[in-house]
Amino acid sequence: LGSFSIGGSHAASLGGNRFALVHDKGAADGSPETFAEAVHAQTGLDVSAASVDTDQIALTGEDGVKALVFSLQQFADGSDGFDMDAFGDPKALLGETTERVRQFRQILNEGAFSLVYQPIVSLETGETRHFEVLSRFDVTDSIYSQFEMITFAEDVGLIQEFDTVVLSRAISRLRQLRTQGVEVKFAVNVSGRSLSDAGFMRNIMSVFERAEDIRPQLSLEITESAKIKDLEALSATLHEIRELGVRVYLDDFGAGVSGFQYLRQLVVDAVKIDGSYIRDAINSKRDRAFLSSMVTLCKELGIATVGEWVETADHADLLTQIGVEYGQGYYYGKPLPGLKNVNRKAVA
Repeated sequence: LGSFSIGGSHAASLGGNRFALVHDKGAADGSPETFAEAVHAQTGLDVSAASVDTDQIALTGEDGVKALVFSLQQFADGSDGFDMDAFGDPKALLGETTERVRQFRQILNEGAFSLVYQPIVSLETGETRHFEVLSRFDVTDSIYSQFEMITFAEDVGLIQEFDTVVLSRAISRLRQLRTQGVEVKFAVNVSGRSLSDAGFMRNIMSVFERAEDIRPQLSLEITESAKIKDLEALSATLHEIRELGVRVYLDDFGAGVSGFQYLRQLVVDAVKIDGSYIRDAINSKRDRAFLSSMVTLCKELGIATVGEWVETADHADLLTQIGVEYGQGYYYGKPLPGLKNVNRKAVA
């Protein structure tokens, strides 16, 4: 396959029994049938082959590449609808990916999203410690949920730009509130994939350096919707962030199989225990045992704990008994555009 590729070095394994190469469509030996025949002649293996013409990709520039790479990854993973027949048809291969990339790019360019705030409350005193900053897309005709749009942005490579914009907007909001005499702290969600990107890190470290006055009011929540691959590099990144005085939370702890691995390799200030444990712990001795073990581990590591999905007084009481320090959920407040129960001080 390498011999058919441009320069003889643009062929690669996609995993399993799937391979890909970049070739010149104008070459005499550039047809899929030629590839298949050559492989069969050399190996005796029967193979299926198809080509996608990049000239037919609707998006151009970086976004076009992102859409193509995402679709190739779906093909490599064997996802539904990404078979060999689809590969031979650019429209079928890219499916709705190009439209979704275009839509997300429009959201970024127009700032078509809003911020809402959900309180994190001390279970001991009932006082609001800080607010989690969440994004809500202003796209009424989208068939995708907020979570699906974020995971797509992670997979297609647009999440770094989105996380940067959200963080900058949250900092601007903090400064605006300060001029109004409001003292409040924010926790901003940042994808683990973003934090693993060198370009993103340069950008946000620059943002933090220019926001020295705001840093004590900021925390970052690392989301786990996309698996973090290089934990060693991320650990160094988090060290830099915490050295600046910005607290770091590990979100949805316990939801995925990687949570304990993350906790072992990453130094964080707090973890947010996934709400599925809390939702069922009222009636499940097994879930209470898991919940209690998480809290004990975090206490021994000097890590604060936040319980998600606190929807009733019974949930709050159970978390208090187990030793969880903070709670978040509809019992304390839904994510809203405004802020409630904040401290105010006189301003000149």
